[in-house]
Amino acid sequence: MISYEIKRAVVQEFSDPRAELFILNFRKTFTIASTSIPVYIVGKNMKRGLSASYLLPMLAAVACLFTLLLKTQDHRDLINSSSSWDHEPSRDGLQPMGIPPAMVNLSQEDPVLIRHIRHNWIMPPSAEPRMLNQPGLEHYSQIHQSRVVDEILGGLESGFYVECGAGDGETFSNSLFFEKSRGWKGLLVEANPSLFKNIQKRHRHAHSLNACLSPTRYSAVLNFTTAHMAGGLQKFMESSHGDWIDDKNSGSSSLANTAVPCFPLFSVLSALEITHVDYFSLDVEGAELDILKTIPFDKITFGVMTIEYHVVGCPECSGSKFEAIQEFLTGTGLYKMKRTIGVLDAVFVPI
Repeated sequence: MISYEIKRAVVQEFSDPRAELFILNFRKTFTIASTSIPVYIVGKNMKRGLSASYLLPMLAAVACLFTLLLKTQDHRDLINSSSSWDHEPSRDGLQPMGIPPAMVNLSQEDPVLIRHIRHNWIMPPSAEPRMLNQPGLEHYSQIHQSRVVDEILGGLESGFYVECGAGDGETFSNSLFFEKSRGWKGLLVEANPSLFKNIQKRHRHAHSLNACLSPTRYSAVLNFTTAHMAGGLQKFMESSHGDWIDDKNSGSSSLANTAVPCFPLFSVLSALEITHVDYFSLDVEGAELDILKTIPFDKITFGVMTIEYHVVGCPECSGSKFEAIQEFLTGTGLYKMKRTIGVLDAVFVPI
């Protein structure tokens, strides 16, 4: 109990992610120390007239003092043998794909996880002019998603979007129209490190995250197939999709599997202090329903959602997925299906 309270107090007081991570890693050890060692010390010191009520606050003070030292000294060796993850996000290159072990399997509401995402993963919008391949286009969506959403929202200005499965930030982008033509802010989420690098080259005026959205309410590290624009989490891909990727990428060096960090959408939005998303585009090649199930809809609201239900090479799978997504979202009592867009996406709006 002592270790938990000290950890929370320190995390709330100090913003240094290294201090947070140290306290998190140190928790188990300190729990033992705070129960067994004080008993030994108290036994020794009671004879000297020093009461236990003074000793426990002393232990807390020592923990806080050590955290202060972390803010002025380099303690990477205490935290992790590799410090590549430990940085303020910049636009100079890719974010690290590694995630500290202590940040895995944390609840989406854990303030330690939220703070870690804010300080280490979310990259700020570019202040430079966009560098697009086709700057003259108005809409970039694959099958008019941005047109449909804009009509539903009545040309809403200055909104906020989240596009998960953002690709290279331009090709088939569902959010670029809103950023360019409607003055929106937003968040681009892309797990593929190569595609994410292309997002950075385009200088999108949006926050960006090189990670996947977690299919559970906990942070995780999962296997991801980096098959250019068709990649996704291996566990959630239908076999027909995997077969299609194999056929299209036979002998290609662009096809690879890698472990990627995954953060719950709620944690990411909490890191940005966002509670309402005007447009949520979810296209992750398989895990859409699982991601939707992580969202606390009483805490996060949406204006329009376009959810991909299409499964490559399997019409039956597409139909089943469409029905499951519709059943879940309408089952919340908060959203209804507005329409479909081609045979790819289903559009949902508030009731």
